[in-house]
Amino acid sequence: MKFNYINNHIVIPVYTSRGIKNAILDTGNPSFTLFKDNSIKEISLSGINFNLQSNVFSEIIQTIMNWGEISKLVKTEIDGIIGYDFLLEHDLLIDLKN
Repeated sequence: MKFNYINNHIVIPVYTSRGIKNAILDTGNPSFTLFKDNSIKEISLSGINFNLQSNVFSEIIQTIMNWGEISKLVKTEIDGIIGYDFLLEHDLLIDLKN
């Protein structure tokens, strides 16, 4: 999987119904993969299709996330977070050298 390492964050280009979006890998996020555009229901990365969870908790988290501050911290536009729910189902090898 191709990714960018920006300001100590792994930023992954993710294919969505709304085009390619930037998502940060958040291994500390205990629950959800989510995007600021709540119309995105499925993502694809490295040929893996993944359906996003939708429940009251994920909707609350999605609305209170300060996406502008996250983008400012990472120093690039961030559209979503890849969380534990994705990592639980898929192996991921991070090779910072290549």
